[in-house]
Amino acid sequence: MTNLNLRVRSDIREWIESRVEKGEFSTAGDYLSELVERDRESRSDEERLEDLRRIVADAEASGISDRTMDEIFAEAVARAKARGTYRE
Repeated sequence: MTNLNLRVRSDIREWIESRVEKGEFSTAGDYLSELVERDRESRSDEERLEDLRRIVADAEASGISDRTMDEIFAEAVARAKARGTYRE
């Protein structure tokens, strides 16, 4: 995780702190993370479709790779291991 410093009005800070004090969230960061997740999930189908179109266009523009599937897979495994997300 990383840190993010925010400036909010005092009433917003009090609201967030009250949610934490009531035990609804462990920390202010947990509360804000939940709000962001909800916002991300509420994106319209058109926004998601546009993201997919952009990804496909970027992939097509990058051209055909001269690497083998084994090379590509090995790189993916190395990246996953570096991030600590690789599962055998």
